[in-house]
Amino acid sequence: MVYIAKIKSKFDAAHKIAGVNKKCENLHGHTYHIEVQFKYEKLGENGVCEDFTNLKNIVREAIDSFDHTYLNDTVEQPTAENIAGLVYELIKSENSNIYKVIVWETENAGVEYYED
Repeated sequence: MVYIAKIKSKFDAAHKIAGVNKKCENLHGHTYHIEVQFKYEKLGENGVCEDFTNLKNIVREAIDSFDHTYLNDTVEQPTAENIAGLVYELIKSENSNIYKVIVWETENAGVEYYED
């Protein structure tokens, strides 16, 4: 059996993206919705994969530094793809059970990042 624990969170930030399209090259902001998935092959003795509070804290710690910032100051090309990969790496250093990061830049546009 495989269990996927999911945590959703969000942050607000501004950015400019060079070389994509004229609209994205202008300063603008988003409320980024983040979903982080953790993969477990067995349950603990307490019947859970991992306490949701622990997972929420790990996700929050990884994305708090982005909240209400200008992303270009910390991410070279702050696309949803690069943000997803960066969040994945930040969480991986805290929890090796990370499986996937999904970053929604808008309600209808997002990207998934995971390692094979």
